[in-house]
Amino acid sequence: MDVILQVILASALVLGLALISLRLLNRAMSGQMAGGNLRVVEAVAVGRKTQVVLVRVAGRHLVLGVSESSVNLLDEIQLDETGEEFVHREGGTGAGTLSNIPGF
Repeated sequence: MDVILQVILASALVLGLALISLRLLNRAMSGQMAGGNLRVVEAVAVGRKTQVVLVRVAGRHLVLGVSESSVNLLDEIQLDETGEEFVHREGGTGAGTLSNIPGF
């Protein structure tokens, strides 16, 4: 009976630590830090280990290409006042440009 109680307590401790770790990891991965100027707005996987990420940095919206070994600026975009609609403009500021993609 004593062994069963020890197993139950140890399992509860491990489960509690796992839940706390998940909560901390979720907070760290949410893209927002208290008082920070950096926020991940959206991320889309385009391959096994590659993503296109829209980040907001000090009021600017940057589109980044992120791979396992690098981060590249694809473009800087402007959003409307609501922060939801893309405002089209000619040309891009990064190495590549979203204006080459239909719909942008």
